Parts: sequence; structure tokens; C-alpha cells
Amino acid sequence: MRQYFVCKIAYPVEETIPDTFFYTYGYFIPVSDMDEVQAVVITASGLRIRGHRLPPFPPYDWCFQFADLPLSCFNESCKLVVAARDSLGRTSRDVTHVVVSPPIEDVSITISSPPTFPSPYPVLAGVPFATWGLITDKTQVPMMTAKIVAGGGQLNGVRVAAPSPYDWKFNFQIPPNLHANGTLTVSAPAAPDAARSLSIGP
Repeated sequence: MRQYFVCKIAYPVEETIPDTFFYTYGYFIPVSDMDEVQAVVITASGLRIRGHRLPPFPPYDWCFQFADLPLSCFNESCKLVVAARDSLGRTSRDVTHVVVSPPIEDVSITISSPPTFPSPYPVLAGVPFATWGLITDKTQVPMMTAKIVAGGGQLNGVRVAAPSPYDWKFNFQIPPNLHANGTLTVSAPAAPDAARSLSIGP
């Protein structure tokens, strides 16, 4: 009689993973000399991501790590498949589902220039003015805007390439006849606005 052989996933089983990577591990029943064991995550779109095999730890018989997972597989139910074949040619596989759901971090904007001191920061009328800085979520950069509200009007900044190590930069052309206090505001859809007080004059 042919003896049964089972590959069993111990973790994760129908789990939500609160991170961008995870480990999976489990058993062989009975414990057997292995010819091959593989683990793969299959996304809803059919993308197959192979796990990296690691040395097992007691009491488990196999272990894999999934790291550098693409954004496309986050927050969706993915199929985790572990398949094995032992030295006798017997095969088995186990299937479960996982949802990789990394925590959402708050997005913030930092204005590096102009600095916080002095406040209001002096800006010369009739002279080009630039602001630049950082943002914690680089994917927001193409959607960022900057404006200066002063003297009852609004100037909109033009986004240009940022110098290293900064993430964003905006250029302004200050009219020569604008002499007023104002506010520089830098915005992104997923972040609270960042602002600086300006004093525009000759």
C-alpha cells in the first residue's frame, strides 16, 4: 500500500499580514527526505511571486520568506501555495489565502527652504524665488502644488526638478510691484499643508 504524504502550512492560514513581508512555515507528514519544496504567492491578477527558502526551525520542517512584494499585491487576497515532492516521488501541496496589508504611515511635507527663521522670511520683489524640501511619500510629488498668497492675490509655483537630496522644488516669479506680507503654502493630496510666512518687498 502506498503511504500517504502531506505538506501542511502551519502559518499563515487565512491571515492578514500587517507588514510588507512575511514568513511561511509548516510540516511534512510523515517527516521525509525532500527532493523539492516550493512556495509561491499568486495575486488576483495572476502574478506569481516565489518565496525564498530558509533553514527550518523546530518544530517545523520547512520555511520560506516573501520580501520586496510589489505594491500591486497589497490589500488584496492572494493565494499562498506550498508544494513538495519527497525522495520517493510522492507529492503534496497545501493552499491558503493571505492579505498583505502594511500599516499606512502619515505623509508629511517639510519645507527646507525658506527656513523657519527669520519669520516672516524676507523675499525680494521682482526677483525669482524658489522653495524646496522633502515629503515622506515620494509618490505624491507629481501631485504637489505650491502657492504664495499676498497683497490680495495668489502666485502659483512651477514644479521643477529638485536638487539632491530633496524631493520637490517650486519656482516663483515675484512681481516687482508686490510689497506685502504673505504666506507660502506647499500642498499634496495625502499630506497636511506646510507653510511659511513671507515678507515681500524691495
